Amino acid sequence: MPALILRRLRTRDAEAYRAIRLEALRLHPNCFASSFESEETQPLAFFKKRISDSTLLGAFLNEGLVGTAGLRAENSAKIEHVAHIWGVYVQSHLRGYGVASKLMSELLVAARGYRSIRLTVTVGNEAALALYASLGFEAGARDREALKVNDEFYDEILMRLDQRAPSLYSDGIC
Repeated sequence: MPALILRRLRTRDAEAYRAIRLEALRLHPNCFASSFESEETQPLAFFKKRISDSTLLGAFLNEGLVGTAGLRAENSAKIEHVAHIWGVYVQSHLRGYGVASKLMSELLVAARGYRSIRLTVTVGNEAALALYASLGFEAGARDREALKVNDEFYDEILMRLDQRAPSLYSDGIC
């Protein structure tokens, strides 16, 4: 495999990002909270804003965008210690080559300042569950019927990676 380049997406990458995002939503509708139908009609400015509003990494092979992964921080004071990983996708012909693992590893570097990193995985997506577990994420709550796609419901598993030990002084109430 030729050299894979990982870098943060820039607004000039919006067309390539739009294409791969729509591919992901079309091919794997049960793996994303958004839908192909809702994003295909969005203007390029929508994708540029998404790029500029979060840490969105791209994996490039021969100058083509072949994978993405995003990190979004919370902006509320009570949960500003939490970051969410979203939009992880690698084109099918490159799965099994460690592209998603490399994207995730880079996102974890970018997320070093957060106490907790969270993501959700559709039940049955064993490859994603195994990848995230290998990076230290632990499965937690199961959100039943979290997604509805064409009148079929899908459960999601919340996974989290805590980067610091919990406070010894927490009373655990609430």
